[in-house]
Amino acid sequence: MKNVLITLAVVFGIILIGGCSIISFRNSLINKEEVIAQQWSEIENQLQRRYDLIPNLVNAVKGYAKHEESIFKAVS
Repeated sequence: MKNVLITLAVVFGIILIGGCSIISFRNSLINKEEVIAQQWSEIENQLQRRYDLIPNLVNAVKGYAKHEESIFKAVS
């Protein structure tokens, strides 16, 4: 009887430790997934910021092209 109780306690302990390990591993994977999602959102923010700056760059190039056009007309 005593051997049966010890065996059950050991089996229960192994199952408990295994369950805790699985839960811990799952939680670490969820945390890593959240970190990846946060880092990806930072990349998307930077890409959006660059995309928003494109019209300013186009306008600057157009203004400089008009300036150069007037200089070339004056030189020639």
